[in-house]
Amino acid sequence: FVGHPPFVGLVAACALLSLFWLLAAPAGAGQTARVLAIHSYHPGYAWQDGIDRALDQTLTQDSQTRVEVFHEYMDTLRLADPALQIEFFDHLKHRYAGLRFEVIIASDNEALSFLLNYRDWLFGLTPVVFVGINDYNPAMLLGQPSYTGVAEYVDILATLQVALKFRPQTRRVVVFGRRTLTYFANLELLQKAARQLGRGLEVHSLAGLHLPRVLEELRTLSPTDIVLLMEPVPDEEGKLIPFSQSTPVITRLCPVPVFSLWDVVLGKGIVGGKMVSASEQGRLGAEMALQIIKGRDPASLPVISQSPNRYMFDHEQLAR
Repeated sequence: FVGHPPFVGLVAACALLSLFWLLAAPAGAGQTARVLAIHSYHPGYAWQDGIDRALDQTLTQDSQTRVEVFHEYMDTLRLADPALQIEFFDHLKHRYAGLRFEVIIASDNEALSFLLNYRDWLFGLTPVVFVGINDYNPAMLLGQPSYTGVAEYVDILATLQVALKFRPQTRRVVVFGRRTLTYFANLELLQKAARQLGRGLEVHSLAGLHLPRVLEELRTLSPTDIVLLMEPVPDEEGKLIPFSQSTPVITRLCPVPVFSLWDVVLGKGIVGGKMVSASEQGRLGAEMALQIIKGRDPASLPVISQSPNRYMFDHEQLAR
């Protein structure tokens, strides 16, 4: 779909819409501002829920501005067919016809990609604030006015460094996940970080295994191993198991410490690490949206390219 709107006959209408959105003033005092949040994933997915909570809390608790938030979910983890974008386009077009938004928030890469292709057709030049964007590059936004937001980068090196402080005897890092581009990109970052440490640290990848097979492999680990949780794993039928369900099973049966890169699994048997925070991503994105609602030009809000990661640990696991 890239670069080609699904309905060419909308050109004239969209030109008028673009002019309308350009000239529209920010919500004035006493008015209710509307924000549309388009999400890549689905409710019940821990990462998505963390972002949603932070968005809603930050946007609706501002003392100076009344904000009404609308949420839409692309559900791309469970429904990965790109053709569904056309149905999603139609859904948004009909549901929000004639409704004006001050800001659109895009959470994660699929939602941002959808808006880069179709925002102008659906919402004119309404400002977009993105959060949770992996592999952010300014080139993504070339020729796309009124976009800003928060990038997401995992800090594997810092997590390895802190893991080795807790477990100096470590000789091998074990990881597992689906055979996805994200998994192999993070695996490459992990291998690079291991080389940077200069300790001869081995990286052992269990790519493509379903959860029962992963558990079998984990039972064989030695005291010089640690596990780094990088991606959810599927069940025997290939259905993705959310982190919130698989992590407690993994940490309960794994004989060595498990570290992670995302805060949504903290409290489920993970030791910790320097973690990407869903709540921080959502909070910062919502604060940027509030500035735009109050009249700030999106072009004056630089993208936050330094991912707001935090060191977080489970003290119960540290005491084991």
